[in-house]
Amino acid sequence: MSVSQINVSGAGFTVTGFTPPLTLAAGQSTTFGAIFDPATSGSLTGTVAVVSNASNSPAISLSGTGVQTVSHSATLSWTASTSSVMSYYVYRGTQTGGPYSKLNATPVSLTTYTDSSVQAGQTYFYVATSVDSSNVESGFSNETSATIP
Repeated sequence: MSVSQINVSGAGFTVTGFTPPLTLAAGQSTTFGAIFDPATSGSLTGTVAVVSNASNSPAISLSGTGVQTVSHSATLSWTASTSSVMSYYVYRGTQTGGPYSKLNATPVSLTTYTDSSVQAGQTYFYVATSVDSSNVESGFSNETSATIP
């Protein structure tokens, strides 16, 4: 049997591990993979059709359920300092009162910061510090918290 191609149909489905053409003798077999990587959520169907010179070339039904990926973030904003502040560091902890970890490696000059590394169901506690023109960092601000849904 000579397999000339493998056709895949259906959103989110692809085939891997097959390089045409392929000739199989009696009793031989081959394997290939079907990958499901949907761009949308919901139930999806597809088909893998083996194109060969055999009279009974198979067609394989595929199905999968795509899951929507949800990303969370916490956006913080604060009132600018009235002293000669140049920028700010933002710190985060998982319990009130700390300890806190610095989130930004270099200070930000804006009075907003978005923390995109949060996880659903977690409560985070945030503080900020200001940095003056001499690179002197202040003490922690008042703490605020965010609970991620």
